[in-house]
Amino acid sequence: MGGANLRQVWPLPDGVTVADVRGALEALEERHEGMRTRYQLDPGHDLAQLVWAPEPVGFDVREGGADATALAGQVSAELGDEPFALAVDKPWRARLITSAGQPAFLAVSVHHITADGWSMLQLGTEFLDLLAGKDLGEPAPTCRELAEEQHSDAWADRRTAAVEYWRRVVAEVPDPPAQLSADARTRWATLRSAALSRHAQLLAGQVGVPLPSVVFAAYAAAMRTRTGPDAHLVAVFAGNRLEPRWRNLVTSMNQIVPVVARCVDGEDLPAGARRQHWELVRSLRHGIFDVDAVTDAVREYGKNGSGPGFRYFYNFRDMAQAAILPVTAGDSAESDWTVETSLSERNNQNPFYLRAHAGEELMLSLQETSPAGDFEPMRRFVITMAEQLRDAATAGGAG
Repeated sequence: MGGANLRQVWPLPDGVTVADVRGALEALEERHEGMRTRYQLDPGHDLAQLVWAPEPVGFDVREGGADATALAGQVSAELGDEPFALAVDKPWRARLITSAGQPAFLAVSVHHITADGWSMLQLGTEFLDLLAGKDLGEPAPTCRELAEEQHSDAWADRRTAAVEYWRRVVAEVPDPPAQLSADARTRWATLRSAALSRHAQLLAGQVGVPLPSVVFAAYAAAMRTRTGPDAHLVAVFAGNRLEPRWRNLVTSMNQIVPVVARCVDGEDLPAGARRQHWELVRSLRHGIFDVDAVTDAVREYGKNGSGPGFRYFYNFRDMAQAAILPVTAGDSAESDWTVETSLSERNNQNPFYLRAHAGEELMLSLQETSPAGDFEPMRRFVITMAEQLRDAATAGGAG
């Protein structure tokens, strides 16, 4: 199975030809080194990244007729399940879906070693710009340039500060290392609501903090309701693109950074959101670090700089990435709340993982990996988060 693959379907503008699609893909591959990098073990068993020269792009074409949209979804799922041999394969592949011979959709699968959610959005945007004949401007940055900067003497203090931050925060809330049993299954519970999106954005404006911080405060409150303790050690995903020069870098830049999600007696959600916001800001300052150095610093607590050992995870992402979530069956939780549940074959080894997606709808997607098969506690968790956000917004955001 291709559990480490990110997949998307890109609708194509009218009038686009097969040659146009091929030309745009070849331009993307030439622009972004990560799309033509292979990963091989050298004789000493260290991983070597080999950047190949641009090559002609090939892809299969499938005719969908009147069912092109359905076929695009099917082909996307098939692509996502196909593994990559990273030593010899390009880390991405695509298939074109036509309707009456006219290109209609492009299904794309990219290995997670090459791209994260931000990069997938970047690639889709640039692909459409190339089809429209737009100039993409300055050359894209490379991973080599990023590595050179982050390992320079100028970054020495930042590297040291990140290690110290990890050591301090992980020690603050001792948490036994999470371990997944062999019979663990991955389940999803996803709540979507347009009204909740409006409530959450209204609350963020009332409180004066960004939407991710408001949702994180609701996550902390729901965890307290579910588990009892006031504080939980959470691995928060850091996109690491706060510096403009790296925003167009196509790679997997996500790293996790520890944050204590703490509830304080007598504090309402708006006050908690204000306090937690500054905790998140401080954490993101240390979101770029040497994974090996951090792992050495927190090994005694059973944690790892790349995520193993953590139990709770939080990731706030753009709604454009929601298509990769495996959601199938649904039921109604409230008039505008739809809670959908599913079993997933994709297991990212994170025991309790909340993804929030912001757009016209607010989507709260909880992934839990454990031997249990009961969806009700998961449904109750995302509903509790929604209730917290709704009630605080309608109360006027006081606190």
